[in-house]
Amino acid sequence: MFHLLDHFYVSRFMQNEWRHFWKRGDRKRLLYALIVNEQHVIQQPVILHPSFKYKIFHSAFFVLHELLHFNCIVFPTANGELYGESVVQFKNVWKRIHLGKRLASILFDNDLYPRFLHFSVKTEPTGSRYDYERYAYERKKRKSPFIRAVLPIIEHHERAVEDWSLKHPPKRGWPKAPCMKKPAAVTDWFYQKQEQLRLYHLAKQLLSNAP
Repeated sequence: MFHLLDHFYVSRFMQNEWRHFWKRGDRKRLLYALIVNEQHVIQQPVILHPSFKYKIFHSAFFVLHELLHFNCIVFPTANGELYGESVVQFKNVWKRIHLGKRLASILFDNDLYPRFLHFSVKTEPTGSRYDYERYAYERKKRKSPFIRAVLPIIEHHERAVEDWSLKHPPKRGWPKAPCMKKPAAVTDWFYQKQEQLRLYHLAKQLLSNAP
């Protein structure tokens, strides 16, 4: 039924990769193809959108967060440990793709994946940091609200979908796996960054309220 993919605006690149997977069964290549496709799909409507580009990605707030490694993606476990990486050079599509590959290597690590799966089955997601903080030592008190308590449900409008792969074919070597060491927990580092971020916002609030 691959002939139907075009009707759902699936890129030509991804159509070819689904056919390749059907013939070869290469799961890792398909995973990397999905990462490449996803990051290219959001590049034009999100990263390069004039409103987001100048109000968010070029703002001093965003630049500072990147420089100080405040933007992180973590995979929690039910024993309180966190695994993941900080997000840097987010505006660069290939930096995001390399990050996606590294995160996939952590997520599907033979030893760690069962722990992440156990956490996801055990924990009902609320969009709050408390979902994983409650498993950490001495961090069982809720400090962040449920996401629905502070943000409304947002309805997204439909937009014209262009095939990114016709104008920007992926780089050669994109199926190559990242060079990585055995994933290590980033728990203490992550919570240090959280505390630094809290102090940063406190200082910013005090300065804004100063006479």
